[in-house]
Amino acid sequence: MVMHAVDGDKPVLSRRRVRRLIVAALVVVGIGWFGRFAYLRITLEPTPRPEYWARQLEKLDPPPDGAASAEKVIGLLQDRPFEAAFAAASTQPAVQRAWWDETLVLYGPWDDSRPEIVVATKIFESQEFISRRKAMIDLSRRHWAIIMPPTPRGFATHLSSVRQWAKWLIVHSRWSIEHARDPSAAVEDWLTVLRLSRDITRGGVVIHHLVGVSMIALTAQEMMYARDSARALPDSRGLVTQIDEVIGPVSLEAVYGGERLLTHSLLEHWYVREGGDWLAVNHASQNYWTTGGRTPAGVPSPIWNLFSPLFHDLATARADVDCTFDALSGWRDLASSWRGLPKSGRPSIDRISALDGMTGFGASSFARSAVLYFRGRMQMEASLAMIAIEQFHVVRGRYPNTLDDLHPEFLPRLPIDCADQEPLRYRVAGSTYVLYSISNDGRDDGGLIDRSKQAQPAPDWEKDADYVFTDCVRRPVPK
Repeated sequence: MVMHAVDGDKPVLSRRRVRRLIVAALVVVGIGWFGRFAYLRITLEPTPRPEYWARQLEKLDPPPDGAASAEKVIGLLQDRPFEAAFAAASTQPAVQRAWWDETLVLYGPWDDSRPEIVVATKIFESQEFISRRKAMIDLSRRHWAIIMPPTPRGFATHLSSVRQWAKWLIVHSRWSIEHARDPSAAVEDWLTVLRLSRDITRGGVVIHHLVGVSMIALTAQEMMYARDSARALPDSRGLVTQIDEVIGPVSLEAVYGGERLLTHSLLEHWYVREGGDWLAVNHASQNYWTTGGRTPAGVPSPIWNLFSPLFHDLATARADVDCTFDALSGWRDLASSWRGLPKSGRPSIDRISALDGMTGFGASSFARSAVLYFRGRMQMEASLAMIAIEQFHVVRGRYPNTLDDLHPEFLPRLPIDCADQEPLRYRVAGSTYVLYSISNDGRDDGGLIDRSKQAQPAPDWEKDADYVFTDCVRRPVPK
């Protein structure tokens, strides 16, 4: 029985009824709050600023005045004279095999009777290739830039065309030396590939740098093989100066500067900046599933956004991004980046997992890109050193006692071992010499490699204690 106290004619509510009214009011408020919360989470969308971030990317490394337009670049890159020329020349299965892998010309000893070399010669002597190669050289001297679109679906479709041109130019460089006897044309091919590599990396995005550094490594490898023609090549000192001007100093900041901006841009595609900078789970999950190889049909339902309070806010996500890229850019050599690779699935950088699955390049991919970058640049350092050593041998009739003997007449600077940023290791060994890097582990083992693999055409980055560049030989022609 509810009891009421009376004060004149006004009844006084009991405590129990007061509590019921308070609870009812709270329920109404809660329903109203949740209704507004659900309405905002379901109806609001991210408001990205791709134009703003594109401008920031362009400011990182702008091309020089007079650079070619993106439309002209893409048109020339996709205008490849190899296909028509090959179609006209391919009349036998062996030749057809050569088309599927034009780099077969880079294998084995030079023999003008080899089918793939016959085809390559017809292509290189065609007026169509000659004119297109000249246009590509002119383009590379003018420079250009195609910035990675700062969107979740942004991908540079021109990269495959750049790689294809790079491979054919390197094939042409060998043909120029061993068939046409024109080493200066080979050097122009090398410089053109390096200029193309430089230009595709202007956006500072990892996928571009992975392609660019593969082009540097391909060029460096061919330069190593061409050291036997050192007498005919331009002076090594001038070659180093030209290449340094093209590809610039070794710096991871150049690799990750644009990637940092791109990732911040991508966050704006997944976070709604109204009402507390909350994660639009449906947009973020769509990108995660897509990069994981499971593309959903359309954007998942916005009802998923009701779970957004379970995720951190935009400020925390931005802090995670900056923490990660600060750590990545802090790696100064191959050894430190190799030690930074995630082992057994464990992220090696605090908060690095914030990036996994978001950009399509998880944190471990970023770390591996640093390893590949240092390896490619170190191969270029070694190739320049080997050409200088061979030219020293031609002039002096002996190999230098130390790399210091090459400076300044044959090299404007000492070649760098990107494993620790010290000069490459070198010693005279009887009638030849050993040039090597201390490789991934950062420990000098005196040029030690696994001699049980002596028949292999190149040392093994992953297994050998050191990486001996002078052991590199051309791969045999595949059977």
